[in-house]
Amino acid sequence: MRIRRLPLTLCLGFLGLPAVHAAEAWDSAPFTAPASELMQAASAVTRERPTSVVVLLDERRFVFDEQHRLTRTSRLVYRVDSPDGVERWAASSSRWQPWHQARPSIQARVITPDGHEHHLDENLLHDAGTRSDSSQVYDDDHVLEGPLPAIAIGAVVEEQITVRDEKPFFAAGSTLREYVGRPVPVLRTRIVIDAPESLPLKRITRLLPNAQVNEVRANGRVRWTLEQGVIDEMDAMDSNLPADEPAAARARAAFDRGVASPQRTRASASCIEELQSSFHERVVVLEDASMPRILI
Repeated sequence: MRIRRLPLTLCLGFLGLPAVHAAEAWDSAPFTAPASELMQAASAVTRERPTSVVVLLDERRFVFDEQHRLTRTSRLVYRVDSPDGVERWAASSSRWQPWHQARPSIQARVITPDGHEHHLDENLLHDAGTRSDSSQVYDDDHVLEGPLPAIAIGAVVEEQITVRDEKPFFAAGSTLREYVGRPVPVLRTRIVIDAPESLPLKRITRLLPNAQVNEVRANGRVRWTLEQGVIDEMDAMDSNLPADEPAAARARAAFDRGVASPQRTRASASCIEELQSSFHERVVVLEDASMPRILI
């Protein structure tokens, strides 16, 4: 099996870019930027070498309520630059687990080079159980997916997917990991975690020297935001490499939340230690304040 990795050095392979964190059309609320404005801003982004797709914004928001239920919202804005991009990025999909999550919400619009706007037809979304290629047994995961309209070279796609817990995945808490970077270049990555102050989270960052981190506390909640600038496309690498192998470098964000217990604390601490031991990873770790501290 082949997986993808993020090079140790962020390659700034973009030309003609404004300041990385300057306000852009895709910084406005989802689906509010005029189609012409979004197309104009996307067209201004150029690259030294061609790629199938350029991701302009990769935003992921994780919002916890008082019952520790998670609502995850993923927003992508990208431009299609090749026939391969047309083929590989022509659908929207979301994985979900019906036993504890509500059916995902998928919204998308495609702006074609002529300036016309085409919206995803939610009636075309199809939900089905999943199984591995070598198994006839279906697991409890489902995939909701459907085709994007009018995909063509030069089109700009804005997509937002929301998956909401109806009950927590595990009442005592769980650990989630998010990998930063994609097999295509990403102009900006934003990760936001919004949680009650009664659910404190501790962060650890690894090998993200250019990331901007901000924390705001208000009305009994804390919002932690990580902003990362340009990340070039990831290279392929073999799986199962040792953690101390430089070729195994990759970026990810992980966070842990839930009630404390001796068994869970030991298990979570073991997970954090494993993440820390991977020196060549770009990693953000968030954990319960009730767990043993790990100092950098």
